[in-house]
Amino acid sequence: MNKIIHSLTASVMVFSLVSCSLFSSGKQTIKIVANDPNATIFVNGEPVGKGIVTTTLKKNKSAAITAKSGNKNGVAVVDSELSTTGVLDIVGGCIFLLPFLGFCSGGAWQLEQETVAVNVN
Repeated sequence: MNKIIHSLTASVMVFSLVSCSLFSSGKQTIKIVANDPNATIFVNGEPVGKGIVTTTLKKNKSAAITAKSGNKNGVAVVDSELSTTGVLDIVGGCIFLLPFLGFCSGGAWQLEQETVAVNVN
């Protein structure tokens, strides 16, 4: 009976720790600040506001950010990188295989920066 309880407890613990990234959001909020408050800010070619903007982006995709004011413009790129939960899913996947499912989700990634400064020159 004692072995059954230990096996059940171990099973519950393993399955509660696997695929953490599946439970993490696939989107991340970033703040974009242009040095010109009148500059129009574009993310991947789509206008999102002027001056200072907060927007939500997919974690597993890089984003091209452009700020335009008159004939001046500035560009910044926000790249995607593996998050801590993604690393844990890889390590856990090597042991249990099931966490690899979490690695395939957007929650396994994060954007390199939460605040992006764009200089309009």
